[in-house]
Amino acid sequence: MRTFIATPLLLVSALAASACSKHIILRANTVDLNRAQSVYWRCEPGAEACETGDAVRESDWNQSGTVRVPLPQCSGGIAKVLILKANRPENAEVRAVCLEPPTQSCPGGVAPVPDPEGGMMCPEVSSDD
Repeated sequence: MRTFIATPLLLVSALAASACSKHIILRANTVDLNRAQSVYWRCEPGAEACETGDAVRESDWNQSGTVRVPLPQCSGGIAKVLILKANRPENAEVRAVCLEPPTQSCPGGVAPVPDPEGGMMCPEVSSDD
């Protein structure tokens, strides 16, 4: 696994205008906003998994003083993200750990997916018999 670090030095222009930030947005570098889902995932501290939330409200993503931090492009996906100094978003440091790219192939050309117990697995393919 590779770890990528986004520090305030790399994000000077994005962070300089946000002296009183209260929110941090982590985003993919190459995101096709036309493919964005209309429902967001709500992830609470200490929860075992995220749950679907309400419909996306664009105003939530455009609040004044929001710090925007890009995430690395990980061909195998992102394993985990750590936000250091989250109580001071304008000085936050974001670390992301990438998953290794899939090395196995699945039947029918289906891409492997992360296994909840670690590693990758082939998803179950339903047959329309």
